[in-house]
Amino acid sequence: MEFKLNKIESDAYYNEVLAIVSNYKKLVKNPRQKIKGVNRQAITLTVISVVFLVVFSFLYLQNRSNTLYLIVVAIFAIAFVGHNL
Repeated sequence: MEFKLNKIESDAYYNEVLAIVSNYKKLVKNPRQKIKGVNRQAITLTVISVVFLVVFSFLYLQNRSNTLYLIVVAIFAIAFVGHNL
């Protein structure tokens, strides 16, 4: 399924809508709670995935016979590339 948006509103409006949708459960519990944008969460998760990608790449290079490290590196690489598309 693909949604096509005509940019009628500003980017701040779409960022606020995305923050509301992603924090829906928190807002149901406490409607007056202030929520943070999703950009900070996305950057944090991207940094964490890069750190894990580097660590497991290093572990794989130290022990190439263990293919589990290569599988984990592939998963984090796919997640990192998929997130940035």
